[in-house]
Amino acid sequence: MESTIKYRFAYDENDCVVKIDEITENDRENHKYHCVSCGNEMIAKLGVKNVHHFAHKTDCSCNGETYLHKLAKKLIKKKFDESEKFKIYLKQRVICKKEGECKFFSDAKCCDIDYNGFDLKKYYNKCQEEGPIKDKKGNKYIADLLLLHTEKNDRDPLLIEFVVSHKCSEEKLKSELRIIEISIEK
Repeated sequence: MESTIKYRFAYDENDCVVKIDEITENDRENHKYHCVSCGNEMIAKLGVKNVHHFAHKTDCSCNGETYLHKLAKKLIKKKFDESEKFKIYLKQRVICKKEGECKFFSDAKCCDIDYNGFDLKKYYNKCQEEGPIKDKKGNKYIADLLLLHTEKNDRDPLLIEFVVSHKCSEEKLKSELRIIEISIEK
């Protein structure tokens, strides 16, 4: 049942993202909510039979892909802006150190997966939603989130792209820009 709930977040009247789990009956009566994607009014469903969720007040053709995409941008940008550190972990394949020495070495069996952590706040101090960027050839792109360092112009920016239904274009991936793609399913 939990995985079928589409709208767990909405904006309140102050355009702050709120999570359904934090909404009380009192909040529901005293606040207005609207959709992260389409902007239409939403109501907080806090019944006892179904899982709590937001629902559009009237029928609309809101796109779930757009909802997840916009929500991811808002929440990650907020986290970057409000946090002292912003750590990411990159998956790396680690091969046994005895690769050249061991007669039992097998590339398929003698490796492991490790996660290397980076604090992006050490390299970037600004996160811009829908940030415009040019590659070295002058081609223009729009990053879902663009990380920059406002005082170090020689630092290459970092693009964060959210994948809901389609990945970055091949052209963007081949642009030599630094890109992190994050897959969002629900």
